[in-house]
Amino acid sequence: MFSIVKNLARAGTLSTLFALIVVSSAPAQDTFQIGRGGQNIAQQCYAPSSIDPNYVIAICTRAINDTPMGSEPWPYATRAVAYIHLGKYQDALDDLNNAISNARKGYHYLPDFYGYRCFVQLNRGKTQEALDDCNAALKLRADDPNALDFRGDVEYRMGDYTAAIADFDTALKSEPNNTGALYVRGLAREKAGDPTGGKADVAEALAKNPQIAKDYPTF
Repeated sequence: MFSIVKNLARAGTLSTLFALIVVSSAPAQDTFQIGRGGQNIAQQCYAPSSIDPNYVIAICTRAINDTPMGSEPWPYATRAVAYIHLGKYQDALDDLNNAISNARKGYHYLPDFYGYRCFVQLNRGKTQEALDDCNAALKLRADDPNALDFRGDVEYRMGDYTAAIADFDTALKSEPNNTGALYVRGLAREKAGDPTGGKADVAEALAKNPQIAKDYPTF
């Protein structure tokens, strides 16, 4: 899921991402027994009828402020994705902090929230904080290919190309069609002194996704 967060947040397409978040992080339907009006607001945040990020922010803000859903983690996670789409990383960070603090012990999607926050911190230029969050995600869900992909991005930014390559290698074993991981692994291999292998990775990534380089303008 982290790769989808990363690629869709950059590419500007939120439909699949919202679908993933609301399915993965929202509670069961029977928790919406909070009165007809409040239930409707919570349901709209749970499954937005529009992928317009401003709409999602507005409806999830109402769900957080006007219903008991403000104590749940998922409305904050959903709203955070809308903020990511708009490039409002501080707002996204604030919401992910709330999502993480509201998640009960053992909450299944807590590793994903750490992953989203890793992405946000990386885009804020906070590489050490991003690395800490990726490590937290992997501590909770070892060998998660998406967390490894994100951590590879962070390690690349930090100049630890060997570690980045190792994380991308492991991630790509599970998700061989992850063109983002393949592309950045190519860049890392070139930086690490393997220009032949690096160029091969970049060429393969571009063949699979000709737009992939545009998703990594600062790499």
